[in-house]
Amino acid sequence: MHLYFDMDIYNRIFDDQSQLRVRFETMAIDILFDLVERGYYNLM
Repeated sequence: MHLYFDMDIYNRIFDDQSQLRVRFETMAIDILFDLVERGYYNLM
């Protein structure tokens, strides 16, 4: 499967992490990057 990330995804880790939604989104992005690194997905 190929994943296409919007440029905003790369800046999410620099946003205010005190907001729960922002923190969850950051965690999800970390999981997606981990899956890409493990070879489960291809980053396009």
